[in-house]
Amino acid sequence: MSADLPSIQRISGTLHALTHEAHVGANKRPSYGIYRFLIGHQPYVMYAGENFGNALPFLAEGDQVDIAAHDAPLASDDPHRLVYAMRNLEDDRVYVSHRVFRFMHTDIGPVGVGPGQRTPMLKLIGWLLLITWLIFVGIVYTTGTPQTLAELPELATVIGGGMLIVWLVFALPLLFLDTRWRLGKPTRRQRILDRVYATLNLGTPFAPTARIEEL
Repeated sequence: MSADLPSIQRISGTLHALTHEAHVGANKRPSYGIYRFLIGHQPYVMYAGENFGNALPFLAEGDQVDIAAHDAPLASDDPHRLVYAMRNLEDDRVYVSHRVFRFMHTDIGPVGVGPGQRTPMLKLIGWLLLITWLIFVGIVYTTGTPQTLAELPELATVIGGGMLIVWLVFALPLLFLDTRWRLGKPTRRQRILDRVYATLNLGTPFAPTARIEEL
């Protein structure tokens, strides 16, 4: 194991004192949630994104779980340990924390977007850009002057090309990093995620042995 990676332990036990705290974003809707609980006498904390479309953990007091957790407290005055992933043995659901964990703890966080989140994210960005382009074309077509209408095909092509470039700005870095990952040249954050999967015997991020709910 590489010395530059955080130490991650597998812990098995029963959830006690389970609480959930929702953090509200600028749009007055939940942005992310914080789950706190005890296993034995040790407190843990797990982050989950709660924006539209995010998977939400289904947990209850007394659930039997396996977790992959950071082997150190958050701070000298905060004994909570960070949870990278959890398997709920009651329903065999597996949760892996990504975006909020990565944002809150950049030094030990895994990749911010899980492998299973990449395609839906890129599809959503693509659809939003396409809808924006269609609205622009529709407005120009219905309100434009004769000269503007004559230039509309060229203008629509230029705007569409610009939006394609915007989409590629998101897609190409992910494709490049994922290709290197598959070829055995992962980044540090990718290696952290590999270790998380290995800790809970989940296979690999690209070939998991269980259904993964990426938070």
